[in-house]
This record gives sequence, structure tokens and C-alpha cells, in this order.
Amino acid sequence: MRLIAWGIITLALAFRSSRSAAVRVRRLIAEGAGFSAGDSSQSTLIAWLISALCAFAGVGVAHAVSSNLAMVAYAFFLATLVELSMTDMDTHLLPRTLVNIATFWGLIVLGLAAFTTHRISAFPSMLAGSVLMWCVLWLLRLVSRGDLGKGDVALAGLLGLYVGWQGVSHVVYALFFSLVAGGILGVITLVITRDRKRHIPFGPALSLGAVAALIWGHYIGVR
Repeated sequence: MRLIAWGIITLALAFRSSRSAAVRVRRLIAEGAGFSAGDSSQSTLIAWLISALCAFAGVGVAHAVSSNLAMVAYAFFLATLVELSMTDMDTHLLPRTLVNIATFWGLIVLGLAAFTTHRISAFPSMLAGSVLMWCVLWLLRLVSRGDLGKGDVALAGLLGLYVGWQGVSHVVYALFFSLVAGGILGVITLVITRDRKRHIPFGPALSLGAVAALIWGHYIGVR
């Protein structure tokens, strides 16, 4: 029942975030602020599909995380990733406000969860995870000569925070899964658009990699 409850909660939060993304995208495009003008966020069907996937992810994370207090943070985190990813797909922008709010929320709630569950080491672990993932993406941004944006680097710090709560090793898994997800999404985009010069936002791939590490990381190694 616990897993089902968190799946339903995550579904509701994710759908709400998808609708917030639709509003945000319309505003950004109207202001001419985006680097692209997609419309996937405006589709209710896509919103439900992504929300359903997020609900399954919520069940997976709840299975890996036994603390309900921590799950309060992770449910909000997953919903935020929906809004960030849908915004990034349509505008190639990752709103810094959303990243900052989710970071603050994670520090407070996951910090409390670490102390209440007697996993004190989880707090420095999530800080180290945030720094590690931020540094890796910062280096990749330098190497890519601008293909990765500042928003991707900021998002990496957020992802490292939440993934790092499970262990710094999970951050390594998240980076690996993100690269794999990025490659798969790149191939899919190329097949659909047949445009080799099309810029592919990396935010969704980073998010997928982080969620995969949260769900399956404990099967790969020891916390």
C-alpha cells in the first residue's frame, strides 16, 4: 500500500507540474526567451504519459527509500524534474528558480530525514554528490565548447544532491545512465527529424539518469 500511495501522490504532482510547464513554455515563447519553440508541453496526452512514467518512478524510488519523510522530498523532486524537462524540451531553457527551490527543499527535508532515520552520513554524502555532479558537468561544458548550457550545470548540482543522499557511488551511476539516456534520445531525435544539426537538450537525459540511479543504484553496488 505504501508504494501505491507514493505512486498516486507522484502522479498527481507530476501532472500538476506538466501543466505548469505548459504555462511556462507559452510565456517564455511569447517573450522570445527560448532557443526553440516546441509544443510538446501543450499536449495533454504527452502530459499524462510523462506523469504515468513519473508515477512508476515514484514507486521505484519509494521501494529504494524506506523513509517516508525522504519520500516527501523525492516526490517533489520527481515532479520538478517533469516541469524542468518539459520546459527544456520545448525552449532549451532550465528555469533557475525551479532548480533553486528544489535544492532548498532537498537540503531541508532530506537533511531532516538523515537525522531522524539515524543516517547522519547521508547529509555530507548528498552535499558531496551535489559538488561532484556539478563539477563533472562544468568540465563537460568546457570540453563541449558551449553545447551544454549553464542550466545543465545547475541542474547537475540539484540532481547530485538528491542522488547523493543514497550514496556518492549513486552519483557515478547517475552520470553513466545520463550519458546512455542522452545517446538514446539523440538517436531517436535523429531518426524522427533526420536533422544532424538539431540541438538536443540534455536536461531530460540528466533527469532520466538520476532517476535510474535512484531506482537501480542499490542493485549495482552497496550504499
